[in-house]
Amino acid sequence: MRTITDRLLLLLATYLVACGPLQAAIKIPSLFSDHMLLQQQTSAPVWGWADPGEVVTATGNWGAQGTATADADGTWKLFLKTPAHGGPYTLTIKGTNRITIKDVLIGEVWLCAGQSNLGWRLSATFNGKEDSAAANAPAFRIFRSDRQHSKTPLPDVTAQWKQSSPASAATCSA
Repeated sequence: MRTITDRLLLLLATYLVACGPLQAAIKIPSLFSDHMLLQQQTSAPVWGWADPGEVVTATGNWGAQGTATADADGTWKLFLKTPAHGGPYTLTIKGTNRITIKDVLIGEVWLCAGQSNLGWRLSATFNGKEDSAAANAPAFRIFRSDRQHSKTPLPDVTAQWKQSSPASAATCSA
């Protein structure tokens, strides 16, 4: 006679066989999020992770589309043509699931990186309170990642895009 545990295991095995292989959702790094900024007039890279062999399509509602197939490690990368500055746009990435990124602007991207002094926040300067209060410019975007130390490249960072506001500017590099 079978125990209740045996019956549950048999039921679970039957269910898994009937449903077929489970598929994972496509994932993207935090760089691709609402309020993001893409470099204008280029082929902007878009990348992420999916099941090996999964076809991923990214479509910008400005008229660009790209397709990639995830490699054996589950990574994929494609390129989207970007127009001259403008927006807001929407970027949709589809595989087994769908990710929609809203309020995407296209323009000039500036990267600030370097010594520890770049971690000095605007709010810590002599006129930081006044300068932060004047930074209400939602067309400017800020992507400030947390400081992370690693001996190998990290697949992602802890950050998100923000519109420039007194609060987001106060935490940005002075």
